[in-house]
Amino acid sequence: MEYRIDCPCGQHMMVREGAAGMTFTCTCGKPINVPTRSHLRSIAGLPTNDISPDRIIPYFLATGQLPTSNACSFCGNETSSIRYAHVECIDPKRTKVDGAILLVNILKGIIVIVAWITMVVFSPVWFLNFRRDEGVQSYPTKPIFDLPFPVCDLCQPALKDEEYIKRCLCKEMEYRRLLEQFPASKITLVT
Repeated sequence: MEYRIDCPCGQHMMVREGAAGMTFTCTCGKPINVPTRSHLRSIAGLPTNDISPDRIIPYFLATGQLPTSNACSFCGNETSSIRYAHVECIDPKRTKVDGAILLVNILKGIIVIVAWITMVVFSPVWFLNFRRDEGVQSYPTKPIFDLPFPVCDLCQPALKDEEYIKRCLCKEMEYRRLLEQFPASKITLVT
């Protein structure tokens, strides 16, 4: 969906949700700040619920809303060259093993072993009718994306460093939100 953004000079431009938070230049030369995604949606009378970037980016990619600009993500010059960054989203909360969590998991294991011994020894009928507990917490796979971003031929040699790639990706609002949500993400350039 496209949203109308007005310039103080009276002109307007149409932007998509993926351009939320960006700044464009009007034909009169004045900068036009695009509001946040939730503000754009509220102006259009749509629900403003803020969707997690790892859920909204696949939609934006599938509908061609990303990247939102043809300006080089590094120098800002106009370009038609698109590169892709391979981003493996790593949740820092799941990379650390907390001592308390480890102790709880050990205790759960002991309880399961004792329960199995009890069922096998004392109740063969109950053992045959036992069903696996569906309340066990499972961790989904980590989100992995190949994110397109514009970069001119002159700036491409600088993309050997992960920090430069990350800086280029952060020019897109949704990419920046994704990298803020998953700060330990591994980023490589797709060749």
